Amino acid sequence: MIKDKTWIEVSVDIKPSLLDVLSNDIFALGAEGLEEKGEQVKIYFQDNKWNDSKLKALITLIRKYDTGFKHSSVHTIRIPYQDWTETWKENFKLFHLTENIIIKPDWDAYQPKNNEIVITISPKMAFGTGHHETTQLVMLMLQKYVKSGHRVLDAGTGSGILAILAAKLGATEITAFDNDPVALENTRENFSLNNNKFEPKIVCGTLEDVEKSEYDTIVANIDRNVLLDLPAKFIDYLKPGGMLILSGLLSRDEDKILTAYEEFNWQVLEKEQKGAWLALALTHK
Repeated sequence: MIKDKTWIEVSVDIKPSLLDVLSNDIFALGAEGLEEKGEQVKIYFQDNKWNDSKLKALITLIRKYDTGFKHSSVHTIRIPYQDWTETWKENFKLFHLTENIIIKPDWDAYQPKNNEIVITISPKMAFGTGHHETTQLVMLMLQKYVKSGHRVLDAGTGSGILAILAAKLGATEITAFDNDPVALENTRENFSLNNNKFEPKIVCGTLEDVEKSEYDTIVANIDRNVLLDLPAKFIDYLKPGGMLILSGLLSRDEDKILTAYEEFNWQVLEKEQKGAWLALALTHK
């Protein structure tokens, strides 16, 4: 069960501004979340995903952008799951994503007004509370493209926040998958907290483990390297004229992603950027 998990908190003495170029690769190492604390960044790994080779890889990565970075600038501690959750509770407050989309923690009793959409999240994961730029970019695109009756596929669902928004926007069938069973337990809990009218189909695995079908919208807020492997495969899951929304991308990833997807006749319809992060909406010709 998720409550039995132990986490590794890796404190790194670097300028938080470096996260713009480092965060994508840090998540690729297996990190579950990032937190900025003054001139320090805290990186969270599941205990079973942290080892000496990950430490060496992290140091090598940082030294690409900070040649004077020292091994002694990395400090690690083990944190029982409950303590980690309490840390995130201190930082997770209700906020307005847009004028009418509100994200709140499960202990906040805020009630929606008029046409507000309120998404309730139990913060079991640092990444997936709606605070990260890529999550926000994708949510804004979902609000634009998801219509009543749509079928939605959420690739790498994490906390389930994007799938929950799709349901609140009128989607009537949602498939959400992730290769992390801990994340999927959080997905189920968050769907329950939001009183959605239906249960999503949840798959533990990768895209190949999902039955092929024609979805109106596919959303994939995942690692760049994973997205580079999927342009041909996504075609089998999207209905003609459907929308593919990609994020988890830094602006410097744009050319590489476009090259990979244009090779398989994907066409960009919209691009949005927030800070150093990028989201793309594509359709297949």
